[in-house]
Amino acid sequence: MCSEAALLFPLEGASGVVLTRPGCRRRFEMGGPLMQGEGDYDYSDGGSTSLLIAPVRKGEPYMSHVHFSPGHRQAQHFHITFRFTLVVAGHGKVTVPANQDGTGADVIIPLAPGDMFVIPAGGVHSIDASDDEALDVVTFHPDSVVGWTDHRHPMRESTVVNRAADSLAA
Repeated sequence: MCSEAALLFPLEGASGVVLTRPGCRRRFEMGGPLMQGEGDYDYSDGGSTSLLIAPVRKGEPYMSHVHFSPGHRQAQHFHITFRFTLVVAGHGKVTVPANQDGTGADVIIPLAPGDMFVIPAGGVHSIDASDDEALDVVTFHPDSVVGWTDHRHPMRESTVVNRAADSLAA
């Protein structure tokens, strides 16, 4: 299964970004615009996030907007799959260890609007906003742990057969 996603938003010198996964056979989707300020959901260490493109099915890709307030400091962490991130507003830094296994001195990479970076699966990192302005990034996640399945989706969940919930919903 696969999903194709595109995100269009104003960015100095660019009109948007298109991300796909090989073998896609799903519909074209667009997300945005980005919210100003805090996102819809809490994220790590006081950041916030908003869902831009939801996964069509559980396990499929999605895109999110992450907002870091001025001076935000994120704890070092990793994800089980890679992340592709685009800086859309503000300045900050991403910190990664010198070696992929998490060892070695920290490497600090400054971030500015239009910068893109990939964090490999298992890559330890943190993202911090500058002290005087917020940092907003859009991230492509290649898979999801939530979403609809053949047996759990709105049509099935709201279908009543013989006065009981659809017995195929599991």
